[in-house]
Amino acid sequence: MKCVLLSGGKGKRLWPISTDDAPKQFVHLFNDNESMLKRTYDAISNIIDSRDIFIATGEEYRNDVLSEINDFSNFIFEPSYIGTFGAILNIAVYFREKLAIPLDEVISIIPIDHDVSIDFYKDVFKAEDVLKNINSDICLVGVKPTFPSTQYGYISHDSGYVTSFFEKPDFDKALLLMNNGALWNSGVVNFRLKRIIDLSKKYLSFKNYDDFYKQYDSLVHTSFDYEVLEKEESISLIATDYTWNDIGTWDILASKLSVSDKYNTNIINFDKKKIVNDGVCDSIIINSKEGIRLIKKDIDDMVFRQWGYYKVLNVFNSPFLHIKVKELTLLPNKNISYQYHKYRNEEWFVLSGNGEIVINGKHLNITAGDVVTVDKMKNHSIRAIDTLKIIEVQYSDVMVEEDDIVRLEYDWDKIIG
Repeated sequence: MKCVLLSGGKGKRLWPISTDDAPKQFVHLFNDNESMLKRTYDAISNIIDSRDIFIATGEEYRNDVLSEINDFSNFIFEPSYIGTFGAILNIAVYFREKLAIPLDEVISIIPIDHDVSIDFYKDVFKAEDVLKNINSDICLVGVKPTFPSTQYGYISHDSGYVTSFFEKPDFDKALLLMNNGALWNSGVVNFRLKRIIDLSKKYLSFKNYDDFYKQYDSLVHTSFDYEVLEKEESISLIATDYTWNDIGTWDILASKLSVSDKYNTNIINFDKKKIVNDGVCDSIIINSKEGIRLIKKDIDDMVFRQWGYYKVLNVFNSPFLHIKVKELTLLPNKNISYQYHKYRNEEWFVLSGNGEIVINGKHLNITAGDVVTVDKMKNHSIRAIDTLKIIEVQYSDVMVEEDDIVRLEYDWDKIIG
């Protein structure tokens, strides 16, 4: 089995730290001072022989790779950046025409802009056995979702085979897919070499790799998912529930590199300049030597908890009053902890569903149309009987954060005592 780290492209979604001269895969983002490329390579080289690991990238980045991985030599250079369809065909033709790799060899294509555990890659490399024992030429890796993300693609499946793809659905669709057992599409593609070689010959007539290389730009400029996977009749699937995150956008990466301030803004500073936030709300600020970027967060983004999820609808701040409006969704038979707040008061407006609350030991049922007041320092909890939707209005005379919570108990049976 051969493994190829897909490390081409400019990564412009992560400007200003990712540029043409220094794409995201080579930037040292994390506290361990390693790039995404180096982290991926190190994890995989602990599982398979490093001689079976290749890197697909542009020739102009040869020295960048060597600065991360000393004495590396297994390069597969892309003539230009025309999408993952061309990149994967180029890899397959290189293996067959340049290295004479047998047609029954299994090739694994792995993106490098993922944050995963080493056990995730152990599941990836089960694809070799899967493809040798199943009626399929392509095997994908799906990840069990931990929340209904609108940033990832989903795979529906049945009996070990892919049935359909869904690319970045809206929240309601993502929640439905998750509840129906769909998996996040990790972007990892495993295939028998023969399948992609046969495919390449349908698109180009070439005598050898050099001939293919010269014609490369005439290939359709698109993704492998769109051009191949969505049209393939039989695709097998490996399901994993190990940690996986795509960190190819600032929305996802910001939470891993910084903690939001009192204005719900993340400041990420790659330079030595001091940055002071005097009221920019719900944003991401990135500072580097290349430039400064300000990105507005979507304050409707969901925040997930063990009881369900919430979204912030609006925030109002004045010198004397601070208000935050949230929509809470509690899932059936789930409850928030028994807790109190030191500084903020809350009003709950029940929109739909049925539930029960406890306030300072007093147990009450609630339903759509009810309004409940929870003053600061009062112990309280709420449990959903069926799906419960609530508008929560927090207000205080000082600026407070989500950590204005003192938790007393989690178990509902103990709460109602």
